[in-house]
Amino acid sequence: MSRLRARLHPRDDDGAVLVLLALSLAALMIIAAIAIDGGQGYAERRQMQNAADAAAMAGTRALDRYRFPPSGTTPDVTTISSEVNRVATDNGATTVVSCRLINFDQVGTSSDLGPCTSATAANQAEGVRVNVSGTVNTFFGGFTGRPTITATTNATATIQELLSVTSPFIICGNPALGGYNLLNANGTLNPTNATNAGEMTIHGSQVPDCGAGSQFKGLLNNPITLNTWTDIGTQGNRVGQYTDVTSGVTPCPDGGPYDNCDMLLPIMQQGNGSGSNATAFVTAFAVFHVTAGSNGTSEHTAHYVGTSTIVTGGQGGGIDLGGANSGLIRLIKLAE
Repeated sequence: MSRLRARLHPRDDDGAVLVLLALSLAALMIIAAIAIDGGQGYAERRQMQNAADAAAMAGTRALDRYRFPPSGTTPDVTTISSEVNRVATDNGATTVVSCRLINFDQVGTSSDLGPCTSATAANQAEGVRVNVSGTVNTFFGGFTGRPTITATTNATATIQELLSVTSPFIICGNPALGGYNLLNANGTLNPTNATNAGEMTIHGSQVPDCGAGSQFKGLLNNPITLNTWTDIGTQGNRVGQYTDVTSGVTPCPDGGPYDNCDMLLPIMQQGNGSGSNATAFVTAFAVFHVTAGSNGTSEHTAHYVGTSTIVTGGQGGGIDLGGANSGLIRLIKLAE
């Protein structure tokens, strides 16, 4: 009789299967929510980091124009915050949480000077720190109870003195060593003297060598660093490669030809050695308008142009701008 009852009334296995299926579906939904919405949150954070980086660079460029305004212009501190907001928004940020002006002490520790709208702070600032956020809707907000994801990131950019760059040419700027009259006694650029120097031969069989030897032809085949003895590299008629770093001028194309265009040149205060063993002590950089001579790549002349004070590449350092002079080449760079 009991066997018959069991056959007529089987255990409710279907109900157990439904419970397990519901639990499994719930677990899958949670995993999908974590994977998809988590991935979306990660992508949003990356986009916000890009927005913060771009906004910090834009704000610092505006700060540079405020601290070192082009001749005939009136600096406006409000352009710093307006540029930060514009660029952050263009790059997808929902909100600019903060925009702060900063400077640095001798060991590189930053200090917060105040908001980007403060003229008092801007007169001392050497960089801009921004904090931005962006909010996106989630796919599984109704299931997880989190309808949106907000990513907040920050970035800092600074105005630095340009310290190192690669150039195909190097010019002797010390008249005491047979060079052109381009430098002050302390090795800094003298813009007035550089302008008055006119057209100079920077590459050819006979160029001022500052003591770098009779084989010196004005060529540079190694990256050069300020105030450091650096190997000049092999001399000859072949001009080396160059990646343009100038800003606000007519740039020479990467790799050449270097004719009727502008490039950043290192200015040598003193040379030493000879031939492939020649070294140079460079104390300044400046932008020159370069023209190829009658022999093409075997001869170049140049004259100083004072329209570019900011570069977009190279290596920087020495953030203290308190003693900035009109000949200083500055580099705007994201802080590490």
